[in-house]
Amino acid sequence: MVTGENKTESRSERNSPLAEYSSSILSIDIGDKTVKFGVFEIDSEVVTILDEIPVNQSSSSIYFQERNEFNKVIIIQSDAGYKLDPKALSKKSTVFSVQNEIPAINGLLSFSESENVISLKQIFPGAEVKHFMSDFIEGIIHRTRFLKGVRLYAHIEAELIHVVSVANGKLLSAVTESIEDNSDMIYHLLSRVELNEFNQLDDTLILSGNIEIGVESYKILKNYIKDVQLNKGFRYQKVNSDYSNVPKQKFFSIINSFQCV
Repeated sequence: MVTGENKTESRSERNSPLAEYSSSILSIDIGDKTVKFGVFEIDSEVVTILDEIPVNQSSSSIYFQERNEFNKVIIIQSDAGYKLDPKALSKKSTVFSVQNEIPAINGLLSFSESENVISLKQIFPGAEVKHFMSDFIEGIIHRTRFLKGVRLYAHIEAELIHVVSVANGKLLSAVTESIEDNSDMIYHLLSRVELNEFNQLDDTLILSGNIEIGVESYKILKNYIKDVQLNKGFRYQKVNSDYSNVPKQKFFSIINSFQCV
């Protein structure tokens, strides 16, 4: 059992009554400025909370307290400071402190915990720490292994874009790039289109993170690629009706972590 209790209200705390946490999973995607988090009820298989708060407010949230008893806590780190190796060739790193296995490619993703992650582990000492890209790659390979053609999956954050390219169930590339604006994001995506011999009429681009249908960057991508989709979770995920209007692609990292447990 992972430890963690109740205090001040956030948006999710106002909308949802506190419950017994022993049958719930808490997933936290912590960045430099904001924290996305969700609670998954194991018995009902429903996501009961999806919320985002500033990092400097997380210590006052009822979900980030030491005496909560969640069944499991997952902490997601998302940055560009990782290394991806074949498992057979990888050795214990003297540079990186954490290694995530990626069974679908028989690989290891190595990274070092950020200061924000280290602080969260003091509250949840038994938490599982994952890099966003480990579950992202695993989920993509698992769910595209019988599909034909090239697919680009891109997860867009405030200052980063993660891009995974697959073809016929095989990994072509996995990269994380720094971005300053939408122009950078479009540049990096279209460069991957060219590098991976992407067929702009037949192949598919799937987006998650900070993107919505109708925004200018989405419209520009549609000019180059016929099939552009939003990724709200690799499979259907039941979500509490209080969050039915939340853009699920924005919380993709949280939803995907529940599906990869």
